[in-house]
Amino acid sequence: MKKGAPVDARPADLATYGLNAQIGNGNYVVYIGSGNVFDVWRLPTSTDYYFAVFEYNGSSRPVYQAVPPATSVVTTNERPTINSSSFAVERREGNQLDFRYKLGNGSARIIVAREGNPVTAVPTDGTVYTGNLSFGGTGSSDLGGGQYVIYNGSNVNESGTNLLSLKSLQRNTTYHFTIFEYDLDSQGRPVYLVTNAATTSGTTYDEPTVPATGLTAQAITDNGASFQWNPGNGTGRILLGRKGGPVNASPADLVNYPSSINFGSGSVLNGDTYVLSESQTGSTVQRLQCATEYHFAVFEYIGYFGKLYLDADPARVNFVTAIRPTIAASSLAFGNPDGNSIGLSWANGNGRGRVILARKGSPVTATSGASGDLKDAVVYEANAVFGQGAEIKPGEFVVYNDSAGTVDTRNSLTVKGLEGNKQYYFAVYEYGQLNGVLQYATVSPATPATLLTGNAFTSRPPTIAARQPSVSALANRSLGLNWVNGSGEIRIVVAKAGGPVDALPADLADYNASAAFGTGAEIGSGNFVVYKGTGSSVSLTNLLPATTYHFAVIEANGRLAPVFQNASLTPPLATSATTLERPTKAASAIVFSNTGATGFTLSWTRGNGGKCLVVMREGTSLTAKPLDGQVYPANAVLGAGTDISTDGSRQYAVYNGTGNTVDVTGLQPGSTYYVTVFEFEEPATIGTAYLTLSTANSLAQFVAAPLVQSSGLHIRSFSNGVLQLDWTNGSGQKRILLAKEGAAVDAVPTDNVSYAANNLFGTGQQVGNGNFVVFNGTTSTATVSNLKPNTAYHFALFEYNAFGAAVLYRTTDPARTATLQESTLPVAWLSVGATEKDGKVLVEWATAQETGVDSYTVEKSRDGILFSAVATVAATGRATQPSTYSANDPVRSSGSVYYRIKEVDVDGRFSYSKIVRVSSGVAGDVCLLQNPVHGTLRFSVSADLVGKGYFITDATGRPVASGQIGGSLMTVLLPAPGAGVYYLVCGEERGGQRIIPFVRY
Repeated sequence: MKKGAPVDARPADLATYGLNAQIGNGNYVVYIGSGNVFDVWRLPTSTDYYFAVFEYNGSSRPVYQAVPPATSVVTTNERPTINSSSFAVERREGNQLDFRYKLGNGSARIIVAREGNPVTAVPTDGTVYTGNLSFGGTGSSDLGGGQYVIYNGSNVNESGTNLLSLKSLQRNTTYHFTIFEYDLDSQGRPVYLVTNAATTSGTTYDEPTVPATGLTAQAITDNGASFQWNPGNGTGRILLGRKGGPVNASPADLVNYPSSINFGSGSVLNGDTYVLSESQTGSTVQRLQCATEYHFAVFEYIGYFGKLYLDADPARVNFVTAIRPTIAASSLAFGNPDGNSIGLSWANGNGRGRVILARKGSPVTATSGASGDLKDAVVYEANAVFGQGAEIKPGEFVVYNDSAGTVDTRNSLTVKGLEGNKQYYFAVYEYGQLNGVLQYATVSPATPATLLTGNAFTSRPPTIAARQPSVSALANRSLGLNWVNGSGEIRIVVAKAGGPVDALPADLADYNASAAFGTGAEIGSGNFVVYKGTGSSVSLTNLLPATTYHFAVIEANGRLAPVFQNASLTPPLATSATTLERPTKAASAIVFSNTGATGFTLSWTRGNGGKCLVVMREGTSLTAKPLDGQVYPANAVLGAGTDISTDGSRQYAVYNGTGNTVDVTGLQPGSTYYVTVFEFEEPATIGTAYLTLSTANSLAQFVAAPLVQSSGLHIRSFSNGVLQLDWTNGSGQKRILLAKEGAAVDAVPTDNVSYAANNLFGTGQQVGNGNFVVFNGTTSTATVSNLKPNTAYHFALFEYNAFGAAVLYRTTDPARTATLQESTLPVAWLSVGATEKDGKVLVEWATAQETGVDSYTVEKSRDGILFSAVATVAATGRATQPSTYSANDPVRSSGSVYYRIKEVDVDGRFSYSKIVRVSSGVAGDVCLLQNPVHGTLRFSVSADLVGKGYFITDATGRPVASGQIGGSLMTVLLPAPGAGVYYLVCGEERGGQRIIPFVRY
């Protein structure tokens, strides 16, 4: 197929093509197969399309016909020709209408909706409309008069029909709809079919007008009832129920409520009103409580997903359920038994409450009901501590009494005060309540189907001991103990140093355990609990070297009040192990810090020895090792401690102790120091035992001046007061560059002094007289500015090393260079000045010579930073003679005002004169008492500024200090650090700020 011209290509033999494959230029494959009909869609309107049909034989490597193909040409219509049809509203809601339609033959369509009146607007060709299925919602196109496009789409349902839902509608309101089919032209613009468009309308529901009537309750029992009613004129209705009082809530319009005939499980309204069912004429309700008043109401509604409820005059009924419960509690379970307690849980019956009796050793025998042991109208005192509650019959005690229980809510209880290894029996009795009078269910333990009963043992002594002990990871101060568990729920491990465990835990005692020997609970003398839990191993620490430890693993049942295995019937597992006499883990990670001229701080990560010995040596690595049994006194001053070598090779002990850091002194600059850390123990058998096979080792090169000075210092560029230098770095960590005007650098930096640099010449720290630091860093380039024309500058570069406060310079043979900048400016300035007179400012200037100057522009600024033009004066053009100029500023601004002259060359280049200032005539105004400054700024102000504020900013405008001007003389301490250009700003903005630039070094 080809658009606009006949097909002019044929498929190649043996080639396979996919749909939409292009053959030649613009010839597309639109059908492959054995049939004789196919569809091509989504074509632009009013366009010619040419077709050629090629027969072929073969599948994977086809051979196409040699004779000319069958051809045809088709012109697409200008716009669709068949409208949508069968347009109808299928379902109504209070806020929604669902409608269905059969598609026309357009490639897409829009649907327009209008409230209250038929759609009269029609879409415009070429206009694209936006739809929203929320009527009048965001982005929905309005064709005028509230005629909104609610849908714009294509044939999403190829079977020929579409179903849509329009939402956000008003209740009891009629809406009208029209569908317009459209196609796209060759430029992709829609063209609409607007004649005989399909229309329909629909009205949203209003709430019902006739309520349900005749609500009755039948077959009322202790836990349920059935209901009947006569429907009103709604499409449905819901039944609401409330315990204890009339239904006082109404369903909300447009809300669908999940329901449940089990009271308390459906949707809840107003906190205690439940949705029970949705039915036409009746329902059943269950899971009610006995002897309880319930109220019910039926509400009519119209709709399905957007329901509207009639909340006026619902049908109502109320009743009281039967007095005595008939459903017993169920699902009695026991959990977490301990030596003195048992946990119970159960599912409630249908009583308003329940009583639980407990008895030791035999079943509960008490009955309940009108003539039972549990008497109607009697409230029995309960206590979860066995024996403390009311005793109904000998040995049968009330352990639980809950009059606030809720049907089908699972409850639980822990009964305490029990004896270990005993069987306890329990019975749960339901009761009702009418007018505050208890009515017990008629039950007897002789008929278990009517009563929930059960029994359980408190914890019993385990009968199988732990076994198969083993020791792992044995070291000098730790070991791992392992075993195979016995039959207990948990177990504890007791350990003793130097002898067998000679005390055992007491039943019902809760012992605190700690794997750090000696910190857990102590039983008897020296027997420490090192483990309590369900596992089969423990890793012990805090042990002593070369010491035998004895262990007993004792099984138990129960957690907080355990019952331990009977040692006489089931002896505990016993074993022992002896720790090693020397460490097994060396120190590591030696770190040097706080390096100074004669010392540094040494730190390391400890191994597992009780102590460590640190040995240092100057110049070469350590070879000596400490000997077992020897004690080496140490001293942090190198050379003052013990030399541990046997040949006098100066391998000194600088630390002996339990820590991990030492400050070493007495060192020499430029020397290399080697360090080794030996872990050791002090067992009683040999005195000291060192770990020498594995140690921590390190070395450090101490501070010295660099050996190699920088070289190749030269000037890379120099123009208009800015100079760039580069060089080859020497062996120092850093370097400083000194600059001097008019003579060679004649000073050298001083050791242990750090110099502040500033590339603005004359503002960095001064070394000697006139030697300014213009660079201090690690790179090999520098830029220096603020240089004068026709002036010689000299430079010297010094390498240095720095560790902390120790700074050592190489001062011999620094790299040097010098230069003379030639003036490149076309004008030589003689003077620039400005004076105030008669409310105006007269700006005057003079030049010694001019070359190629076109004009001068007077510029003005309030802050000395941002300037604007005031007047322009033509240049005289005198190349060898002085010239004078002047211009007036007719607008005199209050406060300080700054002026400069902009010189403009005939070729468009320009330069500036110096800046001058004119004040308001008040003596003093703002005056810096020194410039440049270092750490303190001193300035004077005129009387009009006293009491006003000031602040100081850096060159980027960031405030660095602020305050109030307290007098005519001010001293401000500047924050550190901060070499560079700064600005002092005084006074209020509307009253005229005074802004003074200054340089800090």
